[in-house]
Amino acid sequence: MKVSDFAIKTGCIGSKNTSLKDIFKSWIKEKTNIFIITDDTGKKLLGVITLYDVLKEIVPFYLKLDEILVNLLESSFLNPDDVKKTLEKNAEEIMTREVKTVQDNDPLIKAVVIMYNQNFDYLPVVDEKGEFKGRIVTRNSIEEALLKFSLDQK
Repeated sequence: MKVSDFAIKTGCIGSKNTSLKDIFKSWIKEKTNIFIITDDTGKKLLGVITLYDVLKEIVPFYLKLDEILVNLLESSFLNPDDVKKTLEKNAEEIMTREVKTVQDNDPLIKAVVIMYNQNFDYLPVVDEKGEFKGRIVTRNSIEEALLKFSLDQK
């Protein structure tokens, strides 16, 4: 099985100048939480933004806590001023720049290993030149395809 068998098209693509508010609107519309940042041609992958990147901006300290310490925190840890300040940022300010990617011809196991070892939910698909193909591999797309495959084998 190859990555191409599991990659899905993503509509959450934009430039480094896309506002975080517009990114959230895109996430709601597409029912996802990954946004791909490309150059003006849409081919060169500049970065990605996930919900984790946004939370890193709002509550960086809390993301490092373990379960025991989290239970000791008060429930209102989100500071409205921090949220507002974060929402005024654009993609370039918070995107992850060193993006792990896969190619269509890569074996599926490569995507699985990267995603599960590094706790990623998404991997952009690029070609041999590193140009973005407009598709991503997600944990859900892999799980759904494997479930379908197992049902087809009965």
